[in-house]
Amino acid sequence: MNDSPPEITEKPKPRSGDQRWRTMSINSAGEDEGEHSWVLAYIDLLTILLTLFIMLLVYARFDGERLEMVTQALANTKAGSQQESPFQIDRELDDIAPQTDKPGEQSPDLQKKLNALADKLQQDIAKTGLLDNADIGIEKGRVTLQLGEKILFASGEAELTDGGHRVLRQVLPTLQSVDYEISIEGHTDNLPIINEFYASNWELSATRATFVVRDLIDLGINAQRLRAIAYADVKPVATNRDVAGRARNRRVSIVIHAVNRE
Repeated sequence: MNDSPPEITEKPKPRSGDQRWRTMSINSAGEDEGEHSWVLAYIDLLTILLTLFIMLLVYARFDGERLEMVTQALANTKAGSQQESPFQIDRELDDIAPQTDKPGEQSPDLQKKLNALADKLQQDIAKTGLLDNADIGIEKGRVTLQLGEKILFASGEAELTDGGHRVLRQVLPTLQSVDYEISIEGHTDNLPIINEFYASNWELSATRATFVVRDLIDLGINAQRLRAIAYADVKPVATNRDVAGRARNRRVSIVIHAVNRE
Protein backbone atom coordinates (compact mmCIF):
# COMPACT_ATOMS: atom_id res chain seq x y z
CA MET A 1 0.00 0.00 0.00
CA ASN A 2 1.43 3.26 -1.08
CA ASP A 3 1.04 5.95 1.57
CA SER A 4 2.79 8.68 -0.42
CA PRO A 5 0.75 11.95 -0.64
CA PRO A 6 -0.96 12.79 -3.96
CA GLU A 7 0.83 15.06 -6.34
CA ILE A 8 -0.54 18.56 -6.70
CA THR A 9 -0.14 20.09 -10.13
CA GLU A 10 0.12 23.84 -10.10
CA LYS A 11 -1.23 25.88 -12.99
CA PRO A 12 1.39 28.00 -14.60
CA LYS A 13 1.04 31.65 -13.73
CA PRO A 14 1.04 34.06 -16.60
CA ARG A 15 4.27 35.76 -17.05
CA SER A 16 4.38 39.45 -16.76
CA GLY A 17 5.90 39.62 -20.20
CA ASP A 18 2.92 37.85 -21.79
CA GLN A 19 0.45 40.27 -20.23
CA ARG A 20 2.51 43.18 -21.43
CA TRP A 21 2.60 41.76 -24.93
CA ARG A 22 -1.16 41.45 -25.06
CA THR A 23 -1.56 45.01 -23.86
CA MET A 24 0.88 46.25 -26.47
CA SER A 25 -0.99 44.38 -29.20
CA ILE A 26 -4.29 46.02 -28.25
CA ASN A 27 -2.68 49.44 -28.07
CA SER A 28 -0.98 48.92 -31.44
CA ALA A 29 -4.29 48.01 -33.10
CA GLY A 30 -5.93 51.09 -31.66
CA GLU A 31 -3.06 53.29 -32.75
CA ASP A 32 -3.18 51.88 -36.30
CA GLU A 33 -6.90 52.58 -36.52
CA GLY A 34 -6.42 56.11 -35.22
CA GLU A 35 -3.54 56.78 -37.57
CA HIS A 36 -5.56 55.83 -40.68
CA SER A 37 -8.93 57.32 -39.71
CA TRP A 38 -7.85 60.78 -40.94
CA VAL A 39 -7.47 59.39 -44.46
CA LEU A 40 -11.25 59.05 -44.90
CA ALA A 41 -11.84 62.58 -43.69
CA TYR A 42 -9.11 63.83 -46.02
CA ILE A 43 -10.68 62.04 -49.00
CA ASP A 44 -14.08 63.54 -48.20
CA LEU A 45 -12.54 67.00 -48.03
CA LEU A 46 -10.80 66.53 -51.37
CA THR A 47 -14.07 65.39 -52.97
CA ILE A 48 -15.91 68.46 -51.73
CA LEU A 49 -13.13 70.79 -52.90
CA LEU A 50 -13.02 69.11 -56.31
CA THR A 51 -16.78 69.48 -56.72
CA LEU A 52 -16.60 73.13 -55.74
CA PHE A 53 -13.76 73.74 -58.18
CA ILE A 54 -15.71 72.14 -61.05
CA MET A 55 -18.77 74.27 -60.30
CA LEU A 56 -16.68 77.44 -60.20
CA LEU A 57 -15.03 76.47 -63.46
CA VAL A 58 -18.39 75.91 -65.17
CA TYR A 59 -19.80 79.24 -63.99
CA ALA A 60 -16.61 81.08 -64.89
CA ARG A 61 -16.69 79.63 -68.39
CA PHE A 62 -20.35 80.54 -68.85
CA ASP A 63 -19.79 84.12 -67.74
CA GLY A 64 -16.79 84.39 -70.04
CA GLU A 65 -18.81 83.33 -73.05
CA ARG A 66 -21.58 85.71 -72.12
CA LEU A 67 -19.09 88.55 -71.71
CA GLU A 68 -17.69 87.80 -75.14
CA MET A 69 -21.20 87.94 -76.64
CA VAL A 70 -21.91 91.28 -75.01
CA THR A 71 -18.58 92.68 -76.22
CA GLN A 72 -19.25 91.51 -79.76
CA ALA A 73 -22.75 93.02 -79.73
CA LEU A 74 -21.45 96.37 -78.51
CA ALA A 75 -18.74 96.33 -81.17
CA ASN A 76 -21.32 95.68 -83.89
CA THR A 77 -23.50 98.50 -82.60
CA LYS A 78 -20.65 101.03 -82.57
CA ALA A 79 -19.50 100.01 -86.02
CA GLY A 80 -23.02 100.20 -87.44
CA SER A 81 -22.77 96.59 -88.47
CA GLN A 82 -25.82 95.02 -90.06
CA GLN A 83 -24.70 91.52 -89.13
CA GLU A 84 -27.02 89.34 -87.14
CA SER A 85 -26.58 89.72 -83.39
CA PRO A 86 -25.29 86.67 -81.51
CA PHE A 87 -28.23 87.01 -79.11
CA GLN A 88 -31.29 84.88 -79.83
CA ILE A 89 -34.07 87.31 -78.89
CA ASP A 90 -37.53 86.00 -78.18
CA ARG A 91 -39.84 87.80 -80.58
CA GLU A 92 -43.11 86.45 -79.24
CA LEU A 93 -44.08 89.65 -77.40
CA ASP A 94 -42.93 91.74 -80.35
CA ASP A 95 -45.24 89.73 -82.61
CA ILE A 96 -48.22 90.18 -80.32
CA ALA A 97 -47.76 93.91 -79.68
CA PRO A 98 -46.42 95.82 -82.70
CA GLN A 99 -43.53 98.15 -82.08
CA THR A 100 -44.31 101.85 -82.09
CA ASP A 101 -42.37 105.07 -81.72
CA LYS A 102 -43.67 105.66 -78.19
CA PRO A 103 -45.06 103.30 -75.55
CA GLY A 104 -48.84 103.03 -75.75
CA GLU A 105 -48.97 104.41 -79.31
CA GLN A 106 -49.29 102.63 -82.64
CA SER A 107 -48.64 103.73 -86.18
CA PRO A 108 -51.48 105.49 -88.04
CA ASP A 109 -51.47 102.82 -90.76
CA LEU A 110 -51.85 100.04 -88.24
CA GLN A 111 -54.59 101.93 -86.44
CA LYS A 112 -56.50 102.24 -89.70
CA LYS A 113 -56.21 98.50 -90.28
CA LEU A 114 -57.44 97.74 -86.78
CA ASN A 115 -60.38 100.11 -87.16
CA ALA A 116 -61.32 98.57 -90.50
CA LEU A 117 -61.06 95.08 -89.03
CA ALA A 118 -63.27 96.01 -86.07
CA ASP A 119 -65.85 97.62 -88.35
CA LYS A 120 -65.99 94.53 -90.55
CA LEU A 121 -66.48 92.26 -87.54
CA GLN A 122 -69.28 94.49 -86.30
CA GLN A 123 -70.99 94.25 -89.68
CA ASP A 124 -70.62 90.47 -89.60
CA ILE A 125 -72.25 90.18 -86.17
CA ALA A 126 -74.96 92.66 -87.13
CA LYS A 127 -76.01 90.34 -89.95
CA THR A 128 -76.68 87.62 -87.39
CA GLY A 129 -78.85 89.94 -85.28
CA LEU A 130 -76.77 89.21 -82.17
CA LEU A 131 -75.03 92.53 -81.57
CA ASP A 132 -76.70 92.82 -78.17
CA ASN A 133 -74.71 89.79 -76.98
CA ALA A 134 -71.41 90.80 -78.58
CA ASP A 135 -68.79 93.45 -77.97
CA ILE A 136 -65.90 94.61 -80.14
CA GLY A 137 -62.92 96.59 -78.91
CA ILE A 138 -59.44 97.74 -79.95
CA GLU A 139 -56.60 97.84 -77.45
CA LYS A 140 -52.79 97.63 -77.62
CA GLY A 141 -52.52 96.41 -81.18
CA ARG A 142 -55.29 93.86 -81.05
CA VAL A 143 -58.97 93.60 -81.92
CA THR A 144 -61.18 91.66 -79.52
CA LEU A 145 -64.56 90.19 -80.44
CA GLN A 146 -66.41 89.05 -77.33
CA LEU A 147 -69.29 86.65 -77.89
CA GLY A 148 -71.72 85.95 -75.07
CA GLU A 149 -72.36 82.41 -73.92
CA LYS A 150 -75.86 82.35 -75.44
CA ILE A 151 -74.45 82.98 -78.92
CA LEU A 152 -72.28 79.87 -78.95
CA PHE A 153 -73.27 77.39 -76.23
CA ALA A 154 -76.06 76.02 -74.14
CA SER A 155 -75.76 76.71 -70.42
CA GLY A 156 -73.06 74.60 -68.76
CA GLU A 157 -72.03 72.95 -72.04
CA ALA A 158 -69.04 73.35 -74.35
CA GLU A 159 -70.24 71.99 -77.68
CA LEU A 160 -71.16 74.68 -80.16
CA THR A 161 -74.81 75.10 -80.95
CA ASP A 162 -76.05 75.40 -84.52
CA GLY A 163 -76.30 79.14 -83.95
CA GLY A 164 -72.71 79.17 -82.73
CA HIS A 165 -71.53 77.47 -85.92
CA ARG A 166 -73.41 80.04 -88.00
CA VAL A 167 -71.78 82.96 -86.16
CA LEU A 168 -68.29 81.56 -86.70
CA ARG A 169 -69.02 80.99 -90.38
CA GLN A 170 -70.24 84.58 -90.60
CA VAL A 171 -66.98 86.07 -89.24
CA LEU A 172 -64.79 83.55 -91.10
CA PRO A 173 -64.11 85.70 -94.21
CA THR A 174 -62.99 88.60 -92.01
CA LEU A 175 -60.67 86.35 -90.03
CA GLN A 176 -59.23 84.95 -93.27
CA SER A 177 -58.70 88.41 -94.74
CA VAL A 178 -55.74 88.97 -92.40
CA ASP A 179 -52.80 86.80 -91.43
CA TYR A 180 -52.70 87.71 -87.74
CA GLU A 181 -52.49 85.31 -84.83
CA ILE A 182 -55.79 84.57 -83.11
CA SER A 183 -56.33 83.68 -79.46
CA ILE A 184 -59.58 82.04 -78.40
CA GLU A 185 -60.18 82.80 -74.72
CA GLY A 186 -62.77 81.01 -72.61
CA HIS A 187 -64.33 82.92 -69.68
CA THR A 188 -66.94 82.05 -67.04
CA ASP A 189 -68.62 83.68 -64.07
CA ASN A 190 -67.58 82.87 -60.50
CA LEU A 191 -70.39 80.43 -59.72
CA PRO A 192 -69.06 76.87 -59.32
CA ILE A 193 -70.21 74.58 -62.09
CA ILE A 194 -72.10 71.50 -60.95
CA ASN A 195 -72.36 68.69 -63.48
CA GLU A 196 -70.74 65.38 -64.30
CA PHE A 197 -68.66 66.66 -67.23
CA TYR A 198 -66.56 69.49 -65.79
CA ALA A 199 -64.86 69.56 -62.41
CA SER A 200 -64.58 73.36 -62.35
CA ASN A 201 -64.92 76.48 -64.46
CA TRP A 202 -61.34 75.99 -65.62
CA GLU A 203 -62.26 72.81 -67.47
CA LEU A 204 -65.40 74.42 -68.88
CA SER A 205 -63.62 77.53 -70.17
CA ALA A 206 -60.76 75.46 -71.61
CA THR A 207 -63.12 73.07 -73.40
CA ARG A 208 -65.19 75.89 -74.84
CA ALA A 209 -62.13 77.65 -76.20
CA THR A 210 -60.90 74.36 -77.67
CA PHE A 211 -64.22 73.66 -79.42
CA VAL A 212 -64.14 77.11 -81.05
CA VAL A 213 -60.56 76.54 -82.21
CA ARG A 214 -61.46 73.16 -83.68
CA ASP A 215 -64.43 74.64 -85.53
CA LEU A 216 -62.31 77.44 -86.99
CA ILE A 217 -59.74 74.89 -88.15
CA ASP A 218 -62.48 72.84 -89.79
CA LEU A 219 -63.67 76.03 -91.53
CA GLY A 220 -60.21 76.56 -93.02
CA ILE A 221 -58.26 78.78 -90.60
CA ASN A 222 -54.58 77.84 -90.45
CA ALA A 223 -54.06 75.96 -87.18
CA GLN A 224 -50.70 77.68 -86.66
CA ARG A 225 -52.52 80.98 -86.22
CA LEU A 226 -54.74 79.69 -83.42
CA ARG A 227 -54.38 79.02 -79.73
CA ALA A 228 -56.91 78.21 -77.01
CA ILE A 229 -56.65 79.88 -73.59
CA ALA A 230 -58.71 79.27 -70.44
CA TYR A 231 -59.30 82.03 -67.91
CA ALA A 232 -62.28 80.67 -65.96
CA ASP A 233 -63.54 83.58 -63.81
CA VAL A 234 -60.25 85.44 -63.27
CA LYS A 235 -60.85 88.12 -65.95
CA PRO A 236 -64.39 89.39 -65.51
CA VAL A 237 -65.70 92.33 -67.56
CA ALA A 238 -68.61 92.98 -65.19
CA THR A 239 -69.62 92.32 -61.60
CA ASN A 240 -70.49 88.80 -60.54
CA ARG A 241 -72.94 90.06 -57.92
CA ASP A 242 -75.96 90.07 -60.20
CA VAL A 243 -77.43 88.00 -62.99
CA ALA A 244 -76.72 90.52 -65.75
CA GLY A 245 -73.07 90.86 -64.78
CA ARG A 246 -72.52 87.12 -64.59
CA ALA A 247 -74.11 86.73 -68.02
CA ARG A 248 -71.61 89.21 -69.49
CA ASN A 249 -68.71 87.35 -67.90
CA ARG A 250 -69.71 84.03 -69.47
CA ARG A 251 -68.19 84.58 -72.87
CA VAL A 252 -65.62 83.59 -75.48
CA SER A 253 -63.19 86.22 -76.73
CA ILE A 254 -61.74 86.05 -80.22
CA VAL A 255 -58.56 88.15 -79.93
CA ILE A 256 -56.84 89.10 -83.18
CA HIS A 257 -53.23 90.11 -82.55
CA ALA A 258 -52.20 92.57 -85.23
CA VAL A 259 -48.68 92.00 -86.53
CA ASN A 260 -47.22 94.45 -89.03
CA ARG A 261 -45.22 92.08 -91.30
CA GLU A 262 -44.62 94.53 -94.10
